[in-house]
Amino acid sequence: MLLQRGSILSFGLRMCSSQATTGPLTQAARPSSDMNEFRKAFSKANHIAIVTGAGIAAASGLPTFRGKHESWRKWKSQDLATPEAFSRYPSRVWEYYHYRRELVVDKKPTAAHYAIAECEARLRSRGREVVVITQCIDDLHLEAGSKHVLKVHGNLMETRCVSCGHVHSNKNSPICAALQGTGSPDSNVADAQIPVDKLPRCEKNDCHGLLRPNVVFFGETLDSHILTKVEKELEECDLCLVVGTSSIVYPAAMFGPRVASRGIPVAEFNLSASPKTEYFTYHFADHVKIRCLQLWPLFSLVVVVQVVVVVVVVVVVVVVVVVAQLQKGIPAREELEALRGNLQNRHNMQTPHRKAPWNLEQECKHMRRTIITFTVLHMLFHASQLERLPITRERRQK
Repeated sequence: MLLQRGSILSFGLRMCSSQATTGPLTQAARPSSDMNEFRKAFSKANHIAIVTGAGIAAASGLPTFRGKHESWRKWKSQDLATPEAFSRYPSRVWEYYHYRRELVVDKKPTAAHYAIAECEARLRSRGREVVVITQCIDDLHLEAGSKHVLKVHGNLMETRCVSCGHVHSNKNSPICAALQGTGSPDSNVADAQIPVDKLPRCEKNDCHGLLRPNVVFFGETLDSHILTKVEKELEECDLCLVVGTSSIVYPAAMFGPRVASRGIPVAEFNLSASPKTEYFTYHFADHVKIRCLQLWPLFSLVVVVQVVVVVVVVVVVVVVVVVAQLQKGIPAREELEALRGNLQNRHNMQTPHRKAPWNLEQECKHMRRTIITFTVLHMLFHASQLERLPITRERRQK
């Protein structure tokens, strides 16, 4: 089963140590769900391989093309995504992939994608390596910010010419005018029967060959260059995470078990067990929030340091402002006289021309405020005069 759609993906990278065994596990040695042990192993790992499947994008609204989403119109995806189907019915196959391309166009990365990208960036800054090996044919990992991504099944938003082999990124919607308005998955909709010369064509050097989606069809071998890189990563990693994949499509289904056969801890994150779960050290099916991928102990330390820095800066600013105010000293005599004169004039001008009904309580409050103000100004005024006396200056100098 794949990770559930609409939920906050529970991918907790709170990482693990393990008692990994070599080869398949026995019935007695079931995968653990101990997050504390998993967190310990993650903290020790220096080269982490994360194998992802279609389930990681389910929360964004993309169907997994398994179960109830396995069919398009009256055909299964395994019957459409084949070299034979494209050779016989290129229009139908392009309609199917046009439908899939339109699903991806407006989709955004999920919390899982962003958490993996953030984990990769943080660990790389500390000299640790994270590689994403994905079976997904969308670009959501790259859009989230992941840098080291190996796409074993190709890219839906790329085309490849069947004549010259040229690969080109094409995110146009639709990819050609003839596909506009086609691709409905409704079983009652008939094929558009688009002429081959109206389907996407190669534009390189006047080739005009028929284009196909640059994805791996069922029955095709994986790109040898990508597969070589994947094998190298699986041989070098010291921790492997398997996220959101049903583990039924080969050879990707054997990536996790292959790592486990070396005695390396492997953790699976799925809602339920897959056919390969017995090979793994850990299986997490509960909804552990993927934000745990941010490595909470490290993240909490960073937050505390940031808060302390902000508090120190605020305290320094307040001290500087207070000291600056204290350094100004007692106001000059001329300023006090001008202020007292302004207050006197305002008081004399406001009282006789008051249009509102006379209120005894308000008048008493107004008089009290005026008396207090004049008293304070009077004290400051005499203090400024004392400042000028020679005897005062001599006492200060002593």
